Amino acid sequence: MDYRNHGLRAAEIAGRVLRASGRRPRRGTNALVFDWRQLKRWSIDERRLPLGSIVRFREPSVWDLYKGYIAATAAVVVIQTALIAGSS
Repeated sequence: MDYRNHGLRAAEIAGRVLRASGRRPRRGTNALVFDWRQLKRWSIDERRLPLGSIVRFREPSVWDLYKGYIAATAAVVVIQTALIAGSS
């Protein structure tokens, strides 16, 4: 049995069926999933990944963890500065 020829023949038949139906094959259902730790290990920039890629195991940044505290502290500093500047 020659599996290569069977595969080629099956591909020819599938191509004819798709052309006859006027349909185009849909995009694959596989997702491109990357490990953030390995991207950092190999110095690969996330912007170079294909669109729609999923990055797993990303460590949250300081902003992600404490943005509420940072925003509240900044607001207090701005209000204190305005009060001090206004009182003189």
